[in-house]
Amino acid sequence: MLVNMKEILEIAEKEQYAIPCINTPNVETIRAVIGAAEELNTPIIIDHAQVHDPLIPIERIGPEMLKYAKAASVPVCVHLDHGSDYDFVLRALKVGFPSIMYDCSALPYEENLKRVKELTGGRGAQVVFNTTAIPAIAAQAVEMTSPGGMSVMFSSMHPNDPVPIDMGAVHSYQKTVTGAV
Repeated sequence: MLVNMKEILEIAEKEQYAIPCINTPNVETIRAVIGAAEELNTPIIIDHAQVHDPLIPIERIGPEMLKYAKAASVPVCVHLDHGSDYDFVLRALKVGFPSIMYDCSALPYEENLKRVKELTGGRGAQVVFNTTAIPAIAAQAVEMTSPGGMSVMFSSMHPNDPVPIDMGAVHSYQKTVTGAV
């Protein structure tokens, strides 16, 4: 069954386990990964990275990924990994990917935020991952999260380090902040 990233992360949080994300650059790998997940009765994330596109275009592999995900007996999230080119991200959305990692990490924060807001029509992202140990960046990750979205913190930040998060916005917009340090 095809699910989005927020849904699969909610399963992981509820069940208290990690869900792997596996590169699937061909149909054989898609079938093997989903087959193993079904055999173990566990959710899985399959992805296509922008760097794989020269091997197999997203317009060719994406529909196969979606077809096998929809037919699976376990939750499967189809994810674009490290899409750094806006046009490439749009291609993934056109194919029907329910999860996109629009990687603007090489840009200054203001430009990163601007691009995410442009891509999401001003709403922010449904799921934002923060992998830094910088409290101000953690706060920015929450800011980039859409209403009802999830901000996932995976970092080397000490759990007692203060993070300047606007808790009013978290509450008012029903944002979830989760993760591990």
